[in-house]
Amino acid sequence: MLFLNEPGKKVKAIGAVIFIIGIVIALLVLIASLLFEEPLLGFLAALLIVFLFWLSALSMVLIGQMGQDLQRQTQLLEKIAREAKSDEKTENVLT
Repeated sequence: MLFLNEPGKKVKAIGAVIFIIGIVIALLVLIASLLFEEPLLGFLAALLIVFLFWLSALSMVLIGQMGQDLQRQTQLLEKIAREAKSDEKTENVLT
């Protein structure tokens, strides 16, 4: 199934998209606060929103990276196991 391939890469991409969405929301809050003449409150709210979305995106990117690393480790371990099995067969034939 194509949509299940490379889940770590997809989680990292979703994390980036979430961060961009957070920036857009923060800008909308900032604009709305300027319209309602509360620039300081809007600025603080925008900063908080960006920080929280950044933290969320960072967590998703971390999970995605761990998924990619785990997938790569699994591939390497499978390769080592195949080579060990191949060497064992060769050793048995020679003795």
